[in-house]
Amino acid sequence: MRLGTASVAAALSAAAALLPAAPATAADMPSYYAPGSTPAPPDAPLEFGTGWYLRGDASFGPEDKPRLSLQSAAPTFGRDSTAWGYAFGGGGGYKFNDWFRADITADYLDPFHYAANTSCGTACTVNHETNVWRWDGLVNGYVDLGNWFGLTPYIGAGAGVAGTHQDGSIGINGNALASGITDPRTGTLVTSSVPSRTDYQFAWAAMAGFSYAFGPHMLADIGYRYLDLGRTTVPLFPVTSTTRSITEQQVRVGLRYMID
Repeated sequence: MRLGTASVAAALSAAAALLPAAPATAADMPSYYAPGSTPAPPDAPLEFGTGWYLRGDASFGPEDKPRLSLQSAAPTFGRDSTAWGYAFGGGGGYKFNDWFRADITADYLDPFHYAANTSCGTACTVNHETNVWRWDGLVNGYVDLGNWFGLTPYIGAGAGVAGTHQDGSIGINGNALASGITDPRTGTLVTSSVPSRTDYQFAWAAMAGFSYAFGPHMLADIGYRYLDLGRTTVPLFPVTSTTRSITEQQVRVGLRYMID
């Protein structure tokens, strides 16, 4: 009996000596039983729109405008005159932080229109006119100067391109040009209408104003903008044209919508 007990004790000791090797078999177990195998958290949703905004503006104010003179046998353009003009525009931008933002804007400006009648002989009147369509596109940067009781003053500057498209017509005694007319200034026969042309010039602007947030996403924007549209060529009658630097001083009223 004692011998049997000793044999059992020896067998248990041998079995205990083999136990440390048992964890080595854990590598063969499925990964979902392995320690530390908790599922990875889902990816955080991507946010779109933070800082982006849209804007729309209306502008009005004095601008340079070539003056039409009828003092000679044919109409000519004299010095610049001041007239009130308007513009409508829109764009989009991004607010980088509480101090700086930038946007791209495009504006349609009021067109120039000229018309005049000159004599081409007995019972003969030349009717001629021209239209100058105008627009601009600018890249702008602004510095916001803090928030004061809901008002945020700012200063800014922009640069880009100004475009013009000119076209016109010539008639005789109120009728469309058919076979040609004699230019009263040169005595030569003119058989074509006012030539069309499209020009692009460098443009730049300086701005100052303030905005007011009247909703979580909407701001009113009121400001002043000095706009230099470069040199614009205005045709009226063949060989008659003028090239002038066109500038505007605008009061701008608009809205900015924050997308986020």
